Amino acid sequence: MLKQRTPNVFFVLLLLWLTAATAFPRFPEQPEDVSQLELSYRIYNEEYFDNRLPREVIIYWDASLGVDELGVTSRSQSTEQFVVRLSLNLQFSEALTRMVLLHEMVHIKLWGVTRGHGQPFQDEMLSLAKKGAFQNLW
Repeated sequence: MLKQRTPNVFFVLLLLWLTAATAFPRFPEQPEDVSQLELSYRIYNEEYFDNRLPREVIIYWDASLGVDELGVTSRSQSTEQFVVRLSLNLQFSEALTRMVLLHEMVHIKLWGVTRGHGQPFQDEMLSLAKKGAFQNLW
């Protein structure tokens, strides 16, 4: 009788991840992906923020972000422009990318008012959900 081996959990998870990572279309390579991210930002700014967020924001994919950071918003000290860095780990899912972009846009809206994910942030995220910002994304 042949001895059956159970598959290594690591390899099973790797196979599942590879399947998921290749099942979704990837965003186009740079520089087109930057314009697509900026276009999404501008559409969301108009639809959900009444164009009250800054129009010119630097948005790009950042390979240095770890798995625990999907997006980070900061402000350039030299130009005072907002900078949104999105993790390359998001590229497997356009829906997740859009949700994280909306999340970072809330940070921009609340910049100078509050930091983090406290009650004002939670209220703003709920407001976006009520406006339909996450419809068909989750």
